[in-house]
Amino acid sequence: DLRQMFGSRLSMVDIDMLVAKTEGWPIALQMARVLTQHSKDPATFVRELGGSEQNISVYLASEVLNTLSDGCRQFLILTSCLDAICEELADHIREKDDSRHYLNELDSIRAFFVPFREDGRTWFRHHPMFGEFLDRLLMLESPVTRNMLHRRAATWHAENGLLTQAIAHACKADDAQLADKILSDAGGAMVGLRQGMLILRHILTMIPQAWIFASPGLLLARSVLLAKEGRFLDARSCV
Repeated sequence: DLRQMFGSRLSMVDIDMLVAKTEGWPIALQMARVLTQHSKDPATFVRELGGSEQNISVYLASEVLNTLSDGCRQFLILTSCLDAICEELADHIREKDDSRHYLNELDSIRAFFVPFREDGRTWFRHHPMFGEFLDRLLMLESPVTRNMLHRRAATWHAENGLLTQAIAHACKADDAQLADKILSDAGGAMVGLRQGMLILRHILTMIPQAWIFASPGLLLARSVLLAKEGRFLDARSCV
Protein backbone atom coordinates (compact mmCIF):
# COMPACT_ATOMS: atom_id res chain seq x y z
CA ASP A 1 0.00 0.00 0.00
CA LEU A 2 1.51 3.32 -1.09
CA ARG A 3 -0.02 5.25 1.80
CA GLN A 4 1.72 2.90 4.23
CA MET A 5 4.96 3.10 2.23
CA PHE A 6 5.17 6.89 2.35
CA GLY A 7 3.11 7.56 5.46
CA SER A 8 2.35 11.20 6.11
CA ARG A 9 5.46 12.46 4.30
CA LEU A 10 3.54 12.79 1.03
CA SER A 11 -0.04 13.68 0.21
CA MET A 12 -2.04 11.38 -2.06
CA VAL A 13 -1.67 13.99 -4.81
CA ASP A 14 2.13 13.81 -4.51
CA ILE A 15 2.03 9.99 -4.35
CA ASP A 16 -0.06 9.85 -7.52
CA MET A 17 2.43 12.22 -9.19
CA LEU A 18 5.34 10.01 -8.14
CA VAL A 19 3.61 6.87 -9.45
CA ALA A 20 2.98 8.61 -12.77
CA LYS A 21 6.59 9.77 -13.11
CA THR A 22 8.05 6.35 -12.27
CA GLU A 23 5.27 4.49 -14.12
CA GLY A 24 4.68 2.55 -10.93
CA TRP A 25 8.05 0.80 -11.14
CA PRO A 26 8.40 -0.89 -7.69
CA ILE A 27 12.18 -0.46 -7.29
CA ALA A 28 11.94 3.24 -8.24
CA LEU A 29 9.17 3.70 -5.67
CA GLN A 30 11.33 1.95 -3.05
CA MET A 31 14.23 4.28 -3.81
CA ALA A 32 11.90 7.27 -3.66
CA ARG A 33 10.69 6.08 -0.25
CA VAL A 34 14.26 6.05 1.08
CA LEU A 35 14.91 9.52 -0.34
CA THR A 36 11.74 11.07 1.04
CA GLN A 37 12.79 9.82 4.47
CA HIS A 38 16.00 11.86 4.13
CA SER A 39 14.45 14.89 2.43
CA LYS A 40 13.53 18.05 4.33
CA ASP A 41 10.82 18.77 1.75
CA PRO A 42 9.57 15.48 0.25
CA ALA A 43 6.78 17.10 -1.76
CA THR A 44 9.20 19.44 -3.55
CA PHE A 45 11.51 16.50 -4.22
CA VAL A 46 8.68 14.63 -5.98
CA ARG A 47 7.52 17.65 -7.99
CA GLU A 48 11.04 18.40 -9.24
CA LEU A 49 11.67 14.82 -10.28
CA GLY A 50 11.68 14.59 -14.06
CA GLY A 51 13.09 12.93 -17.17
CA SER A 52 12.69 9.52 -18.77
CA GLU A 53 12.12 6.40 -16.65
CA GLN A 54 15.76 5.38 -17.21
CA ASN A 55 17.09 8.80 -16.20
CA ILE A 56 14.86 8.84 -13.14
CA SER A 57 16.09 5.40 -12.05
CA VAL A 58 19.74 6.45 -12.44
CA TYR A 59 19.08 9.67 -10.56
CA LEU A 60 17.29 7.86 -7.73
CA ALA A 61 20.03 5.22 -7.47
CA SER A 62 22.66 7.97 -7.27
CA GLU A 63 20.70 9.82 -4.60
CA VAL A 64 20.17 6.64 -2.54
CA LEU A 65 23.93 6.07 -2.65
CA ASN A 66 24.47 9.60 -1.36
CA THR A 67 22.40 8.87 1.77
CA LEU A 68 25.03 6.33 2.89
CA SER A 69 28.38 6.77 4.58
CA ASP A 70 31.54 6.85 2.47
CA GLY A 71 32.45 3.38 3.72
CA CYS A 72 29.08 1.92 2.77
CA ARG A 73 29.18 3.49 -0.67
CA GLN A 74 32.61 2.02 -1.35
CA PHE A 75 31.51 -1.35 0.04
CA LEU A 76 28.51 -1.46 -2.29
CA ILE A 77 30.52 -0.41 -5.34
CA LEU A 78 33.29 -2.96 -4.71
CA THR A 79 30.82 -5.82 -4.23
CA SER A 80 28.53 -4.86 -7.13
CA CYS A 81 30.40 -6.96 -9.69
CA LEU A 82 29.53 -10.17 -7.80
CA ASP A 83 26.21 -11.98 -8.20
CA ALA A 84 26.01 -12.54 -4.46
CA ILE A 85 28.21 -11.93 -1.43
CA CYS A 86 28.45 -13.10 2.16
CA GLU A 87 30.45 -11.61 5.01
CA GLU A 88 33.47 -13.89 4.51
CA LEU A 89 33.57 -13.34 0.74
CA ALA A 90 33.25 -9.56 1.14
CA ASP A 91 36.15 -9.57 3.62
CA HIS A 92 38.24 -11.70 1.27
CA ILE A 93 37.84 -9.67 -1.91
CA ARG A 94 38.33 -6.36 -0.07
CA GLU A 95 41.16 -7.72 2.13
CA LYS A 96 39.39 -6.25 5.17
CA ASP A 97 37.66 -7.63 8.26
CA ASP A 98 34.87 -5.07 8.67
CA SER A 99 32.20 -6.36 6.29
CA ARG A 100 29.80 -7.26 9.11
CA HIS A 101 29.69 -3.58 10.13
CA TYR A 102 28.70 -2.46 6.63
CA LEU A 103 26.22 -5.29 6.13
CA ASN A 104 24.46 -4.21 9.32
CA GLU A 105 24.50 -0.55 8.27
CA LEU A 106 23.03 -1.43 4.87
CA ASP A 107 19.89 -2.78 6.54
CA SER A 108 18.40 0.66 5.78
CA ILE A 109 18.32 -0.14 2.04
CA ARG A 110 17.32 -3.79 2.30
CA ALA A 111 15.01 -3.46 -0.73
CA PHE A 112 18.14 -2.96 -2.91
CA PHE A 113 20.52 -5.26 -1.05
CA VAL A 114 18.49 -8.41 -0.44
CA PRO A 115 19.50 -11.16 2.03
CA PHE A 116 18.90 -14.89 1.54
CA ARG A 117 20.11 -18.11 3.20
CA GLU A 118 22.08 -20.77 1.33
CA ASP A 119 24.60 -23.43 2.37
CA GLY A 120 24.39 -22.31 5.99
CA ARG A 121 25.42 -18.74 5.17
CA THR A 122 23.56 -15.47 4.88
CA TRP A 123 24.13 -14.06 1.40
CA PHE A 124 23.21 -10.71 -0.08
CA ARG A 125 22.25 -9.91 -3.65
CA HIS A 126 22.09 -6.44 -5.19
CA HIS A 127 18.80 -5.59 -6.83
CA PRO A 128 19.59 -6.01 -10.58
CA MET A 129 18.95 -2.37 -11.50
CA PHE A 130 20.80 -1.00 -8.47
CA GLY A 131 23.66 -3.47 -8.91
CA GLU A 132 24.01 -2.57 -12.58
CA PHE A 133 24.24 1.11 -11.66
CA LEU A 134 26.93 0.38 -9.05
CA ASP A 135 28.88 -1.93 -11.34
CA ARG A 136 28.92 0.79 -13.99
CA LEU A 137 30.48 3.12 -11.43
CA LEU A 138 33.13 0.48 -10.65
CA MET A 139 33.90 0.02 -14.35
CA LEU A 140 34.34 3.75 -14.79
CA GLU A 141 36.45 4.02 -11.66
CA SER A 142 38.79 1.09 -12.32
CA PRO A 143 38.32 -1.89 -14.67
CA VAL A 144 41.59 -3.27 -13.29
CA THR A 145 40.16 -3.30 -9.77
CA ARG A 146 37.04 -5.05 -11.06
CA ASN A 147 39.11 -7.88 -12.57
CA MET A 148 41.14 -8.17 -9.37
CA LEU A 149 37.94 -8.51 -7.33
CA HIS A 150 36.73 -11.29 -9.62
CA ARG A 151 40.08 -13.11 -9.27
CA ARG A 152 39.86 -12.91 -5.48
CA ALA A 153 36.25 -14.10 -5.63
CA ALA A 154 37.32 -17.03 -7.83
CA THR A 155 39.96 -18.04 -5.30
CA TRP A 156 37.53 -17.80 -2.36
CA HIS A 157 34.86 -19.87 -4.09
CA ALA A 158 37.42 -22.51 -5.08
CA GLU A 159 38.71 -22.75 -1.51
CA ASN A 160 35.13 -23.20 -0.28
CA GLY A 161 34.28 -25.96 -2.75
CA LEU A 162 32.06 -23.80 -4.98
CA LEU A 163 33.63 -24.87 -8.25
CA THR A 164 31.22 -23.50 -10.86
CA GLN A 165 31.12 -20.09 -9.17
CA ALA A 166 34.92 -20.08 -8.98
CA ILE A 167 35.25 -20.80 -12.71
CA ALA A 168 32.63 -18.15 -13.51
CA HIS A 169 34.59 -15.48 -11.64
CA ALA A 170 37.85 -16.53 -13.29
CA CYS A 171 36.16 -16.10 -16.67
CA LYS A 172 34.80 -12.69 -15.69
CA ALA A 173 38.33 -11.72 -14.67
CA ASP A 174 39.48 -12.83 -18.15
CA ASP A 175 42.08 -15.03 -16.45
CA ALA A 176 42.57 -18.23 -18.45
CA GLN A 177 45.41 -19.51 -16.25
CA LEU A 178 43.31 -19.13 -13.11
CA ALA A 179 40.35 -20.99 -14.64
CA ASP A 180 42.70 -23.78 -15.74
CA LYS A 181 44.31 -24.01 -12.29
CA ILE A 182 40.97 -24.06 -10.46
CA LEU A 183 39.65 -26.94 -12.55
CA SER A 184 42.98 -28.78 -12.31
CA ASP A 185 43.07 -28.42 -8.51
CA ALA A 186 39.51 -29.74 -8.33
CA GLY A 187 40.48 -32.89 -10.24
CA GLY A 188 40.50 -31.78 -13.87
CA ALA A 189 38.83 -34.35 -16.13
CA MET A 190 37.86 -36.35 -13.02
CA VAL A 191 35.37 -33.63 -12.05
CA GLY A 192 32.87 -35.13 -14.48
CA LEU A 193 33.23 -38.56 -12.89
CA ARG A 194 33.15 -37.27 -9.32
CA GLN A 195 30.55 -34.51 -9.53
CA GLY A 196 28.63 -35.45 -12.65
CA MET A 197 28.83 -34.69 -16.34
CA LEU A 198 26.25 -31.92 -16.05
CA ILE A 199 28.66 -29.99 -13.81
CA LEU A 200 31.57 -30.56 -16.20
CA ARG A 201 29.45 -29.57 -19.21
CA HIS A 202 28.35 -26.38 -17.44
CA ILE A 203 31.96 -25.50 -16.59
CA LEU A 204 33.24 -26.12 -20.12
CA THR A 205 30.37 -24.07 -21.53
CA MET A 206 31.46 -21.09 -19.44
CA ILE A 207 35.12 -21.31 -20.47
CA PRO A 208 35.98 -19.74 -23.87
CA GLN A 209 36.86 -22.28 -26.56
CA ALA A 210 40.22 -20.60 -27.18
CA TRP A 211 41.19 -21.27 -23.55
CA ILE A 212 40.19 -24.92 -23.81
CA PHE A 213 42.23 -25.56 -26.95
CA ALA A 214 45.25 -23.84 -25.38
CA SER A 215 45.24 -26.08 -22.29
CA PRO A 216 46.01 -29.83 -22.22
CA GLY A 217 44.08 -30.19 -18.98
CA LEU A 218 40.97 -28.49 -20.31
CA LEU A 219 41.19 -30.46 -23.55
CA LEU A 220 41.37 -33.71 -21.61
CA ALA A 221 38.30 -32.68 -19.60
CA ARG A 222 36.51 -31.91 -22.87
CA SER A 223 37.51 -35.29 -24.29
CA VAL A 224 36.00 -37.07 -21.26
CA LEU A 225 32.75 -35.16 -21.69
CA LEU A 226 32.61 -35.90 -25.42
CA ALA A 227 33.30 -39.60 -24.83
CA LYS A 228 30.49 -39.79 -22.27
CA GLU A 229 28.20 -38.21 -24.88
CA GLY A 230 29.20 -40.91 -27.38
CA ARG A 231 31.18 -38.52 -29.59
CA PHE A 232 34.25 -40.73 -29.70
CA LEU A 233 35.92 -39.27 -32.79
CA ASP A 234 35.71 -35.75 -31.36
CA ALA A 235 36.99 -37.05 -28.00
CA ARG A 236 39.91 -38.75 -29.70
CA SER A 237 40.83 -35.58 -31.61
CA CYS A 238 41.00 -33.71 -28.29
CA VAL A 239 43.33 -36.34 -26.87
